[in-house]
Amino acid sequence: AGDVPSSAIGVGAIAPGQACTILGTTCLTGAVVPDPVFDPRDVGLLFCLPGSGWLRTMVNVAGTTNLDWALARLLPESGADRFDRLEAMAGGVPPGSDGLIYLPYLSDVGVIAPIVEVAARADFFGLTDQHGTAHLLRAVLEGLAYAIRDCLEAMPTRPRELRLSGGGGRSALWCRIIADVTGREVLVPEGSEFGARGAALLAAVATGRFPSVIDAVTRTDRIARRYPPDPATKTVHDQAFATYRRLREALRPVWRDAVDRPR
Repeated sequence: AGDVPSSAIGVGAIAPGQACTILGTTCLTGAVVPDPVFDPRDVGLLFCLPGSGWLRTMVNVAGTTNLDWALARLLPESGADRFDRLEAMAGGVPPGSDGLIYLPYLSDVGVIAPIVEVAARADFFGLTDQHGTAHLLRAVLEGLAYAIRDCLEAMPTRPRELRLSGGGGRSALWCRIIADVTGREVLVPEGSEFGARGAALLAAVATGRFPSVIDAVTRTDRIARRYPPDPATKTVHDQAFATYRRLREALRPVWRDAVDRPR
């Protein structure tokens, strides 16, 4: 298996109804389905899983790159405690960031899921003089969560849980935000280097230690933390997500015009 299906196996996303997000430099979200799924057409990737499963994935090109950018620009004086400071500041802002919305299309190659738009660029929307650094930081965390939900809703499947790996999984605040925004329980497995774990499990099956990949995953699966969605945040996040999607579509011609304009 390649790195993506190996990572899915490593985090325990192997059965239909399960999904995973690899929240690293890029942000990849995949759902396990029993049969090949090609909708929406011309967007995303499809991987086979051992046995009869398939992994339908969507990729937001910029993942934790957004967080790195925010830390460098908004908390430049921070040292080793910068992530603790980020969580403390962003955690003090209410869900929805008091109306501030961030589109996390920070890559200079745009976005490839759930739309393909090479001209897409990151944007803050709704900024007023009442917003401070903490609002900007929380909006970045929520913006990636909206991107994950955007990808999940584009796929013709409704997974009941979301397993999270990558550097973003170490942030309790971010995990809670993703659970609240997507409306799905977020599960963070024990350990790290889940692609290597998935490859090791495949090798263990090949050498006869486990009778099947399903058995290997089931017997070694350990969940370190669970984050159920908070129903009290549903309305504010549903409204913000609707605005997020309207902005994404409304800005497409603006992005194209800006990118095409001579500099």
